[in-house]
Amino acid sequence: MITSVDVVLQITELKKIRVWKGVFAAKVVFDAFKSVDVDPDFPFHVVPPEKLSTEVKPGTEVSFKVNFWGEVASAPAKLAEGLLNVEYVLPIKVDVKTVEVESPPKGGDEPVAVFFRVTHGPTLYRFHGAWVPLPSAPRAVYSLFKRMSEVTGTDLKGYADSISSKVEVVGGRPRFSTFKIHKGDELPAFFGRVSYYGIMEEDLALKLLWALKYSHYFGLGSNVSLGFGDVKEVKVEKPPFEVPVKKYLTSSTSSES
Repeated sequence: MITSVDVVLQITELKKIRVWKGVFAAKVVFDAFKSVDVDPDFPFHVVPPEKLSTEVKPGTEVSFKVNFWGEVASAPAKLAEGLLNVEYVLPIKVDVKTVEVESPPKGGDEPVAVFFRVTHGPTLYRFHGAWVPLPSAPRAVYSLFKRMSEVTGTDLKGYADSISSKVEVVGGRPRFSTFKIHKGDELPAFFGRVSYYGIMEEDLALKLLWALKYSHYFGLGSNVSLGFGDVKEVKVEKPPFEVPVKKYLTSSTSSES
């Protein structure tokens, strides 16, 4: 199960924002948990505000989402309680909703093509201690199914093992930048639209599209609790080129000739 919290706050004192907007929203969340003596060692993803200026005046409204999954129990309620204690914000709205995750669909072993475009917020991966601020189909797949394993409470690594070698980045318009997370400390990341393409058994392709359906709740890659890894949009489309199989999958997860 996934629990999604829509937060709208009013800033109560002049704030100079010296970090990336996702990190500011995360600071509010961590300050809220700290105020009620909760150690947020559970998984959650902060979806950053759409806009946040470098100087926020009192009365300014800031909106963002916080999505929890796995065994979070009272975390959303504790967040709502803690927000009342954060001195520099006034909660205006804290709406909590639960999202039931459907069972993964099943398909046959006939090979099919799948082509999808993901619009990424700032995203980065880890490789043996190094940051990887580059689009990567295998890393995206492993991150996706790791989170879905946490969501469902089942081990889905086998799907990641099977799918990761059958999907590749084939285009898009990613951009690259660094994002300040602390004074003198920045993280590199890519963002923007990336195109992915693969050929695999229909059963695996359906599992992939099933997992992608929920990716905007938990994000991809590292540091999702700081606002990184946001999945803004996923579009599953007919491949824009000739493919060597008879069928492809669309966003409705139905096969087309």
